Parts: sequence; structure tokens; C-alpha cells
Amino acid sequence: MALPAAAAAAAVVALALLGGPAGASALNVTDLGSLQWTLTNSHHNVSVAGTMFPGCVHAHLRGAGVLPQDPRRGFNEQVYRWVALDTWTYTATLVMEQATLEEGAVDLVLENVDTFAELELDGEIVATFSNSFVRSFVPLKPYLHAGENRLRLRFESALAASAAAAASYPYPVPDNSVLIACKSW
Repeated sequence: MALPAAAAAAAVVALALLGGPAGASALNVTDLGSLQWTLTNSHHNVSVAGTMFPGCVHAHLRGAGVLPQDPRRGFNEQVYRWVALDTWTYTATLVMEQATLEEGAVDLVLENVDTFAELELDGEIVATFSNSFVRSFVPLKPYLHAGENRLRLRFESALAASAAAAASYPYPVPDNSVLIACKSW
């Protein structure tokens, strides 16, 4: 059973390197789940190092002891509502070799990026996401350099982002943010 997804991350995160000698095509895939990720909230009062990525914010906070009880039980989803109302960022360092950058295309492939997110590389936003049902291919080569590259995937609160979108519509949209949905008893 999936945990409530305040900011569930991508199901597949891979760096695809396409290229090879003399125009030959070769696909090399680097699983970014092997990087050392840190999860932080927008207030910088919660930080979990060594986070597995992809994953789910609630699961990472539970594993680190920040959420002592299962968010899926009873009314805990309401108790831990602050998680769903915050913005969460996964950060890691990606080391690139010059030879790799010279070989061909370097694309980031993301699947199931939950709702509203943006990808930042060395302080520059290189992609935004707003649909978890679409596989995304992000060309990274123009933004990468040999050595260490800081990769950040920032997930905006889906509740806050959808409320802001609803407020911008020229017609009323029902507010369901106060509903309590118990996953299990």
C-alpha cells in the first residue's frame, strides 16, 4: 500500500547517456538511486540524510523517526498533515567525467513524479513537472560540467499548489482540503 504522497518521488530515475565512438549508438544508464540523497523541508527544520531515491517523503520521515506512527493508520494522516502542506527537496551530488560529456546526449528520465515539482541543476531550474502520469525526458548536457553537479528535485505541496490553481479559475471550485480520509483502521 502506498503511503500518502505529499511528495512521492519518481518510480524510475535514471541518467541516460547516449553516444559512442564514430557515431555508434550506445545507451549507458546510471541509476541515480545510488547517489547519497538528502531530504529537507522548506523551513529547513527537518533534514534526513542518506535518503533512498526514488521514494516517498512520508516513508523517509517515518524511517528516520520523524513520524513515530504510521501515517496510514487511524487519523494519523490528519496528525501529519504538516508534511503534505510543506515543500520537500531531495538533493544529491552528481559527478560527471569530461569523457562522458563528450560522448553524446545526457538525458534524465523520470517517471511518476508526483504532481508539482521542479528540477534544479547547480542553482538553475532546468525542468518543471505537473503530471505524474507522464514520463519525462530532460536534456541535461547543456547544464552539466565535468566534476560535481548539484542536483535538486523540489516537490511543492500538492494541496497548496492545487488551492492556488483553484483560486485562479473564473468559477468556484469545491474545497476538499478538510476531508479526512482514513487509509486503514
